[in-house]
Amino acid sequence: IASCLVGSEMCIRDRLYAPSGRPASIEMMAKVHQRIERHTNLLVKVVDERRDGAATEHAKIVGLCKAGDAQGASAALQAHILKGGLALVARLQELRGEGSR
Repeated sequence: IASCLVGSEMCIRDRLYAPSGRPASIEMMAKVHQRIERHTNLLVKVVDERRDGAATEHAKIVGLCKAGDAQGASAALQAHILKGGLALVARLQELRGEGSR
């Protein structure tokens, strides 16, 4: 299941960047994703409940891109990243027993 979400992240990355026709940018973003993959894997392992929500968020981002709504897609992407990060921090704090502090 973890590889499914990670695969989904790669799929969304490819779907968003490939149409740009900018190989240097695509290569740069592939390297960025390589560097953050361990964090993405951790998020998937620690916050299973984000899976379905993340898939819905991915579909929304791709839909906004297809509709040509760059501003909406950017806002949805930012919200998606922040939501995942906050969920990861909250879950890690909970596992460490810091949730009640």
